[in-house]
Amino acid sequence: DPPPVGPIVDAIILGYPANAPVLSGNVPLARSMLGFSTVNLTGTTQIVAGDSGSLTVYQTQSTTGGVTTSSGGTLNLTTPLLTGTAGAVFDFTAGTAINLLSPAGTTSVSDPQAPLGATLNFTAGSISDSTAIILPSGSLSMTATAPAAAGTGNVALGAGSQIILSGQATRYFDQTSYSWGGTVALESTYGNVTQDPAGLIDVSAANNNAGRIDATATSGSVALNGTI
Repeated sequence: DPPPVGPIVDAIILGYPANAPVLSGNVPLARSMLGFSTVNLTGTTQIVAGDSGSLTVYQTQSTTGGVTTSSGGTLNLTTPLLTGTAGAVFDFTAGTAINLLSPAGTTSVSDPQAPLGATLNFTAGSISDSTAIILPSGSLSMTATAPAAAGTGNVALGAGSQIILSGQATRYFDQTSYSWGGTVALESTYGNVTQDPAGLIDVSAANNNAGRIDATATSGSVALNGTI
């Protein structure tokens, strides 16, 4: 297999660069990495998903009878903060696994302020999270699709998992506006959905409607043991 590939930088922004002209209609930016067993993206301060787009990681791809089949590939996103730009819609997909990791020696993000209304969707054979995901009034989905063999096919929220989609207060001159709580959807087709007791899922809101948490394990079990 080719060796793992990926940069280590201060911040990774998956979207249009700052001050860059945006294409008419906000054309989705589809990114694909093919031929690697593992792709590592490390943002030592943050990884930001911007605008409308996607990142797909597969190790192999073949076409038979006009039908393309993709498989394999692990995506590791290492950062103390994963967030999105205002109103962004971004899909992350990998054939084998997606792991959201916090860099060694870092502490949890203490300031949950972030742009409102971003949507992040993760789909892979297995998904694990042990870092902060902050999407105020946004939407987060994690879908694990692999058969439950040798511990695969699970959505696992670890001790460092801090999923914050709560409403946010925004000050406009002498007025304060309060946004709503976001939505979290956790799904395993064949495995389990688990949360460490030290984990957090927050969809609360002040002076507005709280959000929603859906957790589904079609053939396994759900155990949300952390703070909700």
